[in-house]
Formats: sequence, C-alpha cells, structure tokens
Amino acid sequence: MANIEYNSILQAYKEVVAQYPNIPPMAFWRPWEMAYIGKYAGFNQGLTLDLACGDGKFAEIVLKPLKLPLIGCDIDPLILAEAEKKHVYQELICADVRDLPFDSDYFANVFSNCAFEHFDDIDLAIQEVWRILKPGGKLIFTAVTDNFMKWQPLTHIGKIFGFSKQLVRFRDDWIRIQHLKNPLSAASWSQLLREKHFVLDYLAEYIPWLPTYVFLILDQHWHLNYGKRYLNKHKNDKKLPFGFDWLFKLLAITSLNPKRGSGILIIARKGE
Repeated sequence: MANIEYNSILQAYKEVVAQYPNIPPMAFWRPWEMAYIGKYAGFNQGLTLDLACGDGKFAEIVLKPLKLPLIGCDIDPLILAEAEKKHVYQELICADVRDLPFDSDYFANVFSNCAFEHFDDIDLAIQEVWRILKPGGKLIFTAVTDNFMKWQPLTHIGKIFGFSKQLVRFRDDWIRIQHLKNPLSAASWSQLLREKHFVLDYLAEYIPWLPTYVFLILDQHWHLNYGKRYLNKHKNDKKLPFGFDWLFKLLAITSLNPKRGSGILIIARKGE
C-alpha cells in the first residue's frame, strides 16, 4: 500500500501549477501522479524512453531532475515541436506506439504518464514496450482505472435531476474528445501485463471518489467548449481561479493513500 505524505502532494502541486498556471484540470490531477512517481518509481540508470511524451512539461519537472538520458516519443508532430522547446530530451521521435522504431532490448526504462488509457491497441502497445526494454528494464506508467468511469458526475447529476439523456450525451462527447479506450481496473491492468510476460513490482491506486468527482467536473467543463472560452479569456493569467488552492489542499488532506482510486501507478519489469 502507498504511503504518500500530505507535504509531498503540496510540493508537487506547487511545481505542477508553475507549469499549468491557467489550466485547472491539469493543476488538479498531475500533482498526484508526480508525488507517486517521485516516491515509488525507482528508475534504472540508463537510456529512458518517455512514451507519449506530449509537450514535455511533465517530463521537465519529473524526469529532468533524474539526469537520465531521455528520448521522447509521440504520435503528434505538433506536440513534439512544443516538447523540443523544453530541452529535456536528447532526441524526439514521431512514431506510433504499435510500431516503435527502436531495436529490441534497447531501453533501461520506458516511462509513460497518463497515456496507456488512450492507446487504440493496448495489447500491441504493451508487446512493443516489452520488446524494446532490456532484460530487467522497467516499465513505469500511470493510467486511469475503471473508477474513472464509474465516478462520472454527469451521469449521477442527470439521474438526480431527471435529464440523464442530455448529460450522458455530453459525457460521451467528452470520452470521444479524450480518446478514452482503456479505463481498466487494477486487476485487469495486472493481468494484462502478466500475459505480456512482465513481472509486476508495484501497483498503487490514487485519487479517491470525491477528488475524482471534482476533477471530472472541472475537466468536462473545460473540454466541452466552456473551458475553451475561459482559456481564451485568461490565457495570460499566471494564477488559478480564486479558491482553487484552498479546494485542492482540502481534498488532498482528506484523500491520502486510498485503497481504491481513479488513477494508478504501475511498475513492472522485463524478466532477466
């Protein structure tokens, strides 16, 4: 079981907010990932792949301090152009996770943050990761669990107030925008990795139902047009909305080390 301290979450929150000062959903979710990765990941020394690296902002605060040789890989060339500005990676590669352009037994670590749930063919993706890892190499990734779907506020609110069809449609639009393909349970993630010949070293769920509920309200509001208007209006702001810090701190102190969560950190390795 995890043993994350409140101060670790707060420190992660400060660093994340510095990267995402005007994007409330990012500022709310990323600190949990950062705190768990920082305490439990235990990277091997050696060449590390940041798979689905995105714009490099998260790697700048999580991976760069480790001083490991890093390669970033993403399917989107536009987002890789943003990542290049961060000067975190030795090299950036545009590739599909189902057909990675690396030799077998190549990396000491493959890291991926909040991306596995979006992959179209998760079986093939994990198979490719196993191929490119050296024997003893680590796969370290975060993802969402099935609770991410079970704790959906739009579905619950619709049932209470009697307009569930409309809100289910909004929820489905949000799932489509997020390209959410694999919100698997902890047991299913574990089974999938073992089927692909990984040895599971560590697993911890984080973010229980109440902060998940708040995050989903923020994120669904953000992505279903309202947030776009907010971003355009406040794109130069250097701080989050009034009361956001207080809300995060209150939820964090009541949500440490849950048994069940909507996010999960998994550490697995390729057998020797």
